[in-house]
Amino acid sequence: MFVMNLKNAWADNGDIISKHYTGTGSTHTNVTRTGRRDLKGVMDHGLKSLSRFYKQYMEDNYKQEAIDILVGQHTPTINLS
Repeated sequence: MFVMNLKNAWADNGDIISKHYTGTGSTHTNVTRTGRRDLKGVMDHGLKSLSRFYKQYMEDNYKQEAIDILVGQHTPTINLS
């Protein structure tokens, strides 16, 4: 019982850290909780990876620019066209 509770707490912690860092839960939560990778875990890993890819290429630039503005490090982009 203690080991299962520890595994669940560790997996939940990993999900929270991953959500803060990447915007999605951990891709290894299933392995952490059960000790093995099953078909559901493989599918979950693939969906999270696709979501991370989308977020990285479509959303991260806007987030970084907002952070730069908030901390006073924003540099305007020069359009040379």
